[in-house]
Amino acid sequence: MIRNQSRGLLWVVLFISVIFMTAFESTNSSTRATWLWQAETIADGGQDVLEYADNQNIDHIYLRIDMNQPEEMYQTFVRNAQERGIKVDALAGHPYWATEGGRERLLQFANWVVDYNAESEESEQFAGIHLDIEPYVLNDWSEDSEPVIQSYLTNLELFLDIANQDASLISAIDLPFWYDQYEVPETDTPLIQWFMSRFDQITLMAYRDKAMGDDSISHVIEQEMEWSEAYDAKMVVAVNTKPMPGEEYTSFAGKSAEEMEAVLNEVSLSLQEYRNFAGVAVHDYVYWSNLSENGTEPEPTPEPEPTPEPEPTPEPEPTPEPEPTPEPEPTPEPEPTPEPEPTPEPEPTPEPEPTPEPEPTPEPEPTPEPEPTPEPEPTPEPEQGSIRGTYIWQAEQVIHDSERVLEFVEEKNINYLYVRLDLEQPFELYRNFVSQAAAMGIEVHAMGGHPIWGLEENRPRITRLINYVKEYNQHASEQEKFHGIHVDVEPYTNEAWHIDRDRVLTEWAANMEYFAQETKRNSDLETSADLAVWLDAYELPGKNMTVSEWMIQTLDHISLMAFRDTAEGSNGIAAVAAREMEIADRLGKPLLVSVEMKQSHEGDHITFYEEGEAYMEEELAKLPDLLANYEAYQGYVVHSYDYWITANP
Repeated sequence: MIRNQSRGLLWVVLFISVIFMTAFESTNSSTRATWLWQAETIADGGQDVLEYADNQNIDHIYLRIDMNQPEEMYQTFVRNAQERGIKVDALAGHPYWATEGGRERLLQFANWVVDYNAESEESEQFAGIHLDIEPYVLNDWSEDSEPVIQSYLTNLELFLDIANQDASLISAIDLPFWYDQYEVPETDTPLIQWFMSRFDQITLMAYRDKAMGDDSISHVIEQEMEWSEAYDAKMVVAVNTKPMPGEEYTSFAGKSAEEMEAVLNEVSLSLQEYRNFAGVAVHDYVYWSNLSENGTEPEPTPEPEPTPEPEPTPEPEPTPEPEPTPEPEPTPEPEPTPEPEPTPEPEPTPEPEPTPEPEPTPEPEPTPEPEPTPEPEPTPEPEQGSIRGTYIWQAEQVIHDSERVLEFVEEKNINYLYVRLDLEQPFELYRNFVSQAAAMGIEVHAMGGHPIWGLEENRPRITRLINYVKEYNQHASEQEKFHGIHVDVEPYTNEAWHIDRDRVLTEWAANMEYFAQETKRNSDLETSADLAVWLDAYELPGKNMTVSEWMIQTLDHISLMAFRDTAEGSNGIAAVAAREMEIADRLGKPLLVSVEMKQSHEGDHITFYEEGEAYMEEELAKLPDLLANYEAYQGYVVHSYDYWITANP
């Protein structure tokens, strides 16, 4: 009897093992993909990347395309990849591509890939054309997503018309799992189903760090996988390895590679019932390759990235001026173009002609030549020696979309940039952008910061930024070097500010003093920071001076967040910046004025968002005259690239 029970148990175990192994083999035969955003890393044929892919059983690479690179570079890499059984998709995208203004760039990419495949040998051809657009980071999406979705879908229809000319090319796109909450405009069709009906493959960004349970990978994509059964689109499920401070549950950063693999296996096994489940993808090559075996935290934890940029909460202003959340932005100094007439004088009412004598048929006045339609005002050029700048908060933009950024910078006559760095990326990814900018006469400063950098315990984060930039410059040519380091800290958004303001002020000042001294040690890098105009109302404990005076004295220059939407008047840009200008003149220090283009909930007077770009240019053009008495005034910066590029005209 016991023998029969044992034999029965053995058969059960064998049966379960066969089922498990069958599922596991099925999992192993499905897609295992990653994103490679750094096109430059394949310039040597990409052997290091392909070795890593082999070791990790990666069989599909989404390769970001820089259309300025020679086609031969891509042909060599794709050929090398295919020899190892690895497929390569041509990857590109930007939120702006969802707009009417970004349509041309999207279609240019589609044409480039189709032409590339037509001119390449079969062993050198891309398997797919892959988009990562993510229009929900546009400020227009949060106001009214429907028009954005409409232009996005219109653009994609045109894109697919081109991509489908190459029957061998798989059309693929990255999508968030929460698109099931949106509908196609003027229909009741879930947005995600529109994509399923048109694309060959969808990569679902199911960024969670557990396989099962509430808010798990399987849970957040359950609806999408059910719907996918009615379509032919293949579904790839993606996870994230990029550090996400404050949202650690969305990434495997800091966890072990073994933990991630266990979750991926569990997810894959649970999704075998869906006929369109095609495998998994890991975002991205750089972060995945840095993932440790034992799960130690990346050191030190990289600072949170603002998406699209960090917006400090409005500062609690003790005194009069309620200042909007200051956002660091130096403002470019515009040429005083079109000098807006102060309240244009009403055209004199034509004097009533004295009772006109009946004139013999008056000679018809020659039809006045119609005034030529005024050409759009050219973007003002900065006065010689003055600064006209902006902030670039997303490091990905200078790494992955540098061409677009530099086109915008050239179009707007920008000569000064604060560029936030992703310190996880290798130096070489910034060199091309910085050197191209330098060749265009643009000064580039490395940027970092977060409200917690105002606390002593987070000083190592400042050290990390300083060390990264110094080491970068040591290995860079003159044209590739950063001119300085710019920080945006704003600790008044921390809860500690309300609990013990003096302590926060003291620690903030100590950290900024450390920043200035450590940056200057064995380097000629400039130091700068963003400063809210209302900080001149606070005394710095133990220093017998205001926070503003101390910061201006300590750093090489300050970008003064004078967030107002008019240059003149008692509450205009010039007026709110006047006290700091006086201090800077006395100390012999330069100041930049920063203005806001982002929508603000602090009031319409804070930002140029409502009025648009042309009005902003008119107001900025007044600053050189309004601030002419201050030697400290050096120009302005606009906050920020992301909002300027999508600004109202």
